[in-house]
Amino acid sequence: AGLEHSEHTDRTTMIKKAFAVAMLSILAVFVLSGSSCGYRRLLADSWQDASASAYDDFVDFRQEVSSALGIGQDQIGWVAAIVGSDGILMEFELLPETVNFDDDEITRIKEVLENGDLGPLTDFVYEEDTPGALQVTISTSDDDDSYDEFVDFRQQASSVLGVSQGQIGDITISVNPGSLVFDFDVLPESGSSFSQSDFNRITDALQTGELGPVYDLAYSTDTPGALDATVWTS
Repeated sequence: AGLEHSEHTDRTTMIKKAFAVAMLSILAVFVLSGSSCGYRRLLADSWQDASASAYDDFVDFRQEVSSALGIGQDQIGWVAAIVGSDGILMEFELLPETVNFDDDEITRIKEVLENGDLGPLTDFVYEEDTPGALQVTISTSDDDDSYDEFVDFRQQASSVLGVSQGQIGDITISVNPGSLVFDFDVLPESGSSFSQSDFNRITDALQTGELGPVYDLAYSTDTPGALDATVWTS
């Protein structure tokens, strides 16, 4: 069916690296396994209300994809939304009912996607992590100002942790019915690294609970010299 294989084996790493340069001032990524994620109104006054709204948004999106492509919702695997100043890229996995999609089914799905009902088709390839699955990327407009909301979060994290906004790196968000989970890099200043006292200071800032009541902080295994912060909102 003329499909190419995706060149990356880890979807989170792929999303972060592929768009790190393209998104000029912020990269916000939402990763979904199963059906628990969302991408709108994430910085509402109540984190619980925001989580419920986000979860409902992605349930709606999965239903929309299922209806448009004529497949079951259980055939929609992970879903990711990459938010930038110029719009949102929606990326998702399609699972075959049996071992593989046959050529006719791939052609049918691609034709539906090219019609643009879900948004302009950006990419359509085999998904490397799941044998037989397809990986779809479409572009949509940012009607709900998600980009601006994540600028706000970046500002808040910068203020609470006592670092510059430029030191808040990629932000990954998982949304469940009862909580938001923020994972983000804290980058050292150029030409330096975090000392133990820096680590302790940022830990103390997280302990205030201003970003969320539960947290984890560790040295990043992906970005040399950076810290990997995770905050649970409930």
